[in-house]
Amino acid sequence: MALLAAMACGGQPGRMGRPVPSRGDSVSITVENQNFYDANVFAAYQGQTERRLGTVTGFTTDTFRIPWYNAQLRMRMNFIAAGGTLSNILTVDPGDVLQLIIEPDAHRRRGL
Repeated sequence: MALLAAMACGGQPGRMGRPVPSRGDSVSITVENQNFYDANVFAAYQGQTERRLGTVTGFTTDTFRIPWYNAQLRMRMNFIAAGGTLSNILTVDPGDVLQLIIEPDAHRRRGL
């Protein structure tokens, strides 16, 4: 299972080489991987195509910024060689900062 929570507005700059929308038009997502397995992280707004954010190595944290499209956002994590899981749906607004915590036993839960 993964925990996805909205936090205060603000955020960090986008990753090098990616276009960065203005903070008011984007959502910042910090992914804390507390799991041993590396996780490929994807984001999908309701009615939109899923977008790969990147890989978060086990026991590390990374931050991504994505454009805001609508209020319903869901995250998917595919663990390298260990299955995958989905987050709950979260309502987000432009400029929100989210924290996604991938729990240590998330790879054992077959959410996909």
